Amino acid sequence: MNDDLDLKRKQLVDRGQGIIFPYSEKWSKSHAEFATKMWPNKLRRRNEAYIRWKFRGPQKGEVPGFLLAVLDGKVVGQLGLIPAKLWVDGKTLDAQWACDLMVDNDLRVQGIGSLLLAAGMERDIITLGSNPSTLADISMSKLGFLPLTGPRAMIFPVDVDYVLDMMGFKSAKNKLFKKLLQTFLDLRNQAFRKECTEQIPLIPTADLVDRIIEHQHGLKQPHIVHDSDFLNWRFSSVLPTNIHAWVSSTTGYAVSEPTPRTYYVYDWFAENKSDFQFLFQQMLLDAVTAGCQSVMAYANSSAEVYHLKRLGFVSMRMPVKVIYFPQGKLGVDTQQFHYCIYDSDGNL
Repeated sequence: MNDDLDLKRKQLVDRGQGIIFPYSEKWSKSHAEFATKMWPNKLRRRNEAYIRWKFRGPQKGEVPGFLLAVLDGKVVGQLGLIPAKLWVDGKTLDAQWACDLMVDNDLRVQGIGSLLLAAGMERDIITLGSNPSTLADISMSKLGFLPLTGPRAMIFPVDVDYVLDMMGFKSAKNKLFKKLLQTFLDLRNQAFRKECTEQIPLIPTADLVDRIIEHQHGLKQPHIVHDSDFLNWRFSSVLPTNIHAWVSSTTGYAVSEPTPRTYYVYDWFAENKSDFQFLFQQMLLDAVTAGCQSVMAYANSSAEVYHLKRLGFVSMRMPVKVIYFPQGKLGVDTQQFHYCIYDSDGNL
């Protein structure tokens, strides 16, 4: 079976010669036109400075982490590959996160997405993906990607309609039920404001580096290395950001960011229940004050799920799905992956 997959990928790589190219100035205008067509309301998708930052490329020249499919001089597809370091059983390995796979709607039956994936997989490093779309999951599985179980995505509802839609309950049309639920949420949020009497100031994100690194030293599951290089990159977007850093009185910490809809808890660790209560009360108050419609945090253990549920979070139906290639690189018994929202392209 592996031999068949190897042959299939090799054939796709051969077919991609003269079609798949790394992003560069040569293709920037055509890619901007492609991105405008596919994401008309997302200006960052066509912003060259942002693209070079997101895929950790140079300021000029080719960006190895951003592959383009070009037909007749026109960009018709793309695949992002964000460089990362992966910790596995005491070893640090080169890796890349596959994301932003997109093909022109008029050309999706021609296998262009498979050409892009095969070109990215040809590199001698581990390729990872998270929560792929149904079509992407099928394509990537056919090329040899294997699944791992990631964390639980936990949602703290602030606005009923938004969160019900996010969780797939679009048919929830009972106006009385939603009104009662929204009233309950509003009262609970008011209670948080009263309970959270001790507000802690935000700190510079640089002050979190040592705590994050120390916490990762205790992890046993495969995980993305959050060293100074990674954190300096992730906290220095070329577009405006509003990243918040929090610390408890012990070793607890959190990294978060309010957006117009979702308040993202990118990464967090609480040493004990007191730490947990302290950090999340601060962030929930921050989210409500910012007018966010929901709060999202990942729980990488049953204990974290339990504490978040006690605080009012609800769990998504399925855990985050992490996929990887090639087989065997993570150990034959590996089933779990410790994953944070900002490991790959969360909210980018």
